[in-house]
Amino acid sequence: MAGIADQFKGLPMSDLIGQPLLAAAKAQGKLSTHTQQFINDVGLSEPSSSGGAVSARSVDFGFKAPVTNSDGSTQLVDDKLSVPLLSILNVQYADLLDEIEEKKALEIFDVIQTLDREKLAHELIKHKKLIKNKKFFIQLNVGKEKTKSGILPEEAIQFVNYCKNDLKINVVGLMCIPPFEKDPEPYFLEMKKIAGLAKIKLLSMGMSSDFEVAIKVGADYIRIGTALFGSRRK
Repeated sequence: MAGIADQFKGLPMSDLIGQPLLAAAKAQGKLSTHTQQFINDVGLSEPSSSGGAVSARSVDFGFKAPVTNSDGSTQLVDDKLSVPLLSILNVQYADLLDEIEEKKALEIFDVIQTLDREKLAHELIKHKKLIKNKKFFIQLNVGKEKTKSGILPEEAIQFVNYCKNDLKINVVGLMCIPPFEKDPEPYFLEMKKIAGLAKIKLLSMGMSSDFEVAIKVGADYIRIGTALFGSRRK
């Protein structure tokens, strides 16, 4: 009778094991590149043709400021306040690969949209100071796809309550990516129902191909990178 080792002879183990890991690493690299591109394109201005440093883009807010006149009277005059754009935008991070990378992400990003497993939740609470003012979305695997991570719909409410009440993680929303070739609306509606039962207010759902459906269902956040920046370069 052939041994277990013999049963695996001839199988391309490097492809079976190595290729999925390589694909995950490449995807993470592309995600980091797009986040960096967003920060550069939206929050920073290019140096002038004559040189100089890159500067932060600002937004001007107009308001009426009280000014005291020499006679003691007060009048309102037009004034403005310039605020760096990145200071009022939530720079969001879509994925946390492992325990090594999540600390770096917590130091940089305000909102993390893929709290997708119990192990990660336990790693997060090791960094209590870092997560204190962060917002987290729990990722649901609404299509129950083996190729996607996330909490199964039937386990979602229990996981939300566990993270919020037991681990004291600031869970503010749910996030999902429905099956690519199916009508996304039933999956969006299911997540909306779960959010209501779990008393979660924010929904992150809808990408470039289905954001209109997501908005109709009630999305608070949509993720439309391709529509804004074009297809990823291969």
